[in-house]
Amino acid sequence: MNKLQKTQSLSEDVIQQLQFEIEELEKKLQQIGAEVWRFETLIRRQLSSEIDQIEELSDLHKQHKKEKKNKRLEQKKRGKNYKPPSQFPQANPPSLTVKKFDPVNQKELKRIYKEAVVQVHPDKISHNSELDQLQNASDLTARLNNIYKSGDLDELVYFYHHIILKNSSVKVSEVNAPDDQLRKDSLQKKKGRLLAEIDQFQNSYSYQVLHTYKDPTDFINELQLQFVEKIKQLEKRTRKMR
Repeated sequence: MNKLQKTQSLSEDVIQQLQFEIEELEKKLQQIGAEVWRFETLIRRQLSSEIDQIEELSDLHKQHKKEKKNKRLEQKKRGKNYKPPSQFPQANPPSLTVKKFDPVNQKELKRIYKEAVVQVHPDKISHNSELDQLQNASDLTARLNNIYKSGDLDELVYFYHHIILKNSSVKVSEVNAPDDQLRKDSLQKKKGRLLAEIDQFQNSYSYQVLHTYKDPTDFINELQLQFVEKIKQLEKRTRKMR
C-alpha cells in the first residue's frame, strides 16, 4: 500500500467512525427525547385542571393590571399639569444580517443535490415496486428538497452520504462524491449539533427530575401543591373582577 492509499484508508476510517458515533448519538437523542416527552405528557395529564385554572386566572390578572394602568392614565390626563408624551419618529428596524452568497458552495450544493435526487426520486423507481419503497423514496426526496432549499451544504453532504446511499443500491465508489475533508467537516458539525441537542435535554428540569427523584411521581405531587398555592394567590388578586 503506497502513501496515498494509506492516507485515503485512514481518512475513510475516520469517516466511518464519525458515522458510527452519529448513529449512536441519534439513538441516544431519540431515547432521551421520548423519555422526557412521556414524563411531561404525564404531568400535563395529571395536572390539567390546575394548569387550566392558572392560565385562566393569569389572563384575568393581566387584564386587571391593564385596566388599572389605563385608569391611572385617565386620572393623569385630567390633571392641570399633564403633558402628553413627545412623539418621536419611529426608528427604522435594524437591517437583518444576510449571509454572504458563496458561489463555490452554491455550485457544490447544486451538484450534490442533482446526484442525490437521482438516487431516491420516486420517478426513478419501478412502478412494480412495493408501496413502502415508493413511500420511502417520497419521504427521502422531500427531506432532500428541504435541505437543498435551506442552502445548508454540510447537512446536504451528510444526508446524501449517510442516509441516501444507505437506502440505495449505488456504490459510494460510483458516485462523484465531495472530497473527504468536506465529508469529515459535515459529519463533525452533525455530531456537534446532536451533542448540543442531547446536552439541552439533559439540562432540562424534567430530565433532572427523572434522574434525581427515586419516584418521579413525587415531583408531580409537589408541583400540584405549588399550583394550588399559585391558584389561591391569583384568586385573591382577581377576586373583585369575578
